[in-house]
Amino acid sequence: MHKYIYKDEAEAIFYKLSDSFRDLYLDKVLLSGEAKNGESLSSIKFEQEESHGDLFYSVLLIGLSEILPTEVCQLIYSDRLELEFQFYHFGKVGGIHHDYLIMNTMDWRDKDGFLCEVISLKNIKTNTIKEHWQ
Repeated sequence: MHKYIYKDEAEAIFYKLSDSFRDLYLDKVLLSGEAKNGESLSSIKFEQEESHGDLFYSVLLIGLSEILPTEVCQLIYSDRLELEFQFYHFGKVGGIHHDYLIMNTMDWRDKDGFLCEVISLKNIKTNTIKEHWQ
């Protein structure tokens, strides 16, 4: 796993990279839910994007829970995690790459909670994430 950590004075760089990554590679938000800090992915009550059924989301959440991300990007500001991107690659099936992002936005409504979004990615190649975040 590659980990990219941006701290305090690198905040502007992190947000610039984050914005350009979203514009270039984010497909759609598949799942979105609020949680208390420390809650596991499986305990979050997610709202689902309607283009897939319950079976798809069940399998996706199991996969995301069972494997480690290939890359992680974090913004840490004033010694607190502010924003985290976790990237997952499930391979290529039927000519389609299955790449996903878990985006955790901390302190969503208060200091004890966060927003967790599971997002499908597009136009991802083997080194896309690494090249973008270095």
